[in-house]
Formats: sequence, C-alpha cells, structure tokens
Amino acid sequence: MGRKLTDDEIVGVGGLERVGKLVANMVPFITYLNSIAMPDDDTSDSSDGDGSDAEPDNDSGAAEDDEA
Repeated sequence: MGRKLTDDEIVGVGGLERVGKLVANMVPFITYLNSIAMPDDDTSDSSDGDGSDAEPDNDSGAAEDDEA
C-alpha cells in the first residue's frame, strides 16, 4: 500500500511536518525489519555482560611462523 507524494507535499507549507509523520509511521516496520536482519543476542543468560561469545584466537602467530 502506498501513494506517490507531489513536490508541493514535500517542499510546500507543512512539508517537513508531513515527512516527519511519514517517517514516524514507518518506525515500527523498520524496527521489525531490523529485528529480522540483525537480531539482538539473548543476554539474559550471560553473566559477564560484555556481549562477546567468540573464543580468543590463541594461534594468531602460527601463520607467521610457517612463512619464515
């Protein structure tokens, strides 16, 4: 569902307010799309609070040693 806006609706009197209302109406939809594309991690189980679940890279120098 949608409709095209005329130039006067955007740059005319009240255009900024109209654009603000349109953007405000899209916020729930954009929030929904963001939750699907980039879901938040469930941190309720985490006790450390840093948000990092990745293991440290302990062999970072191994590739350099092989080249020498």
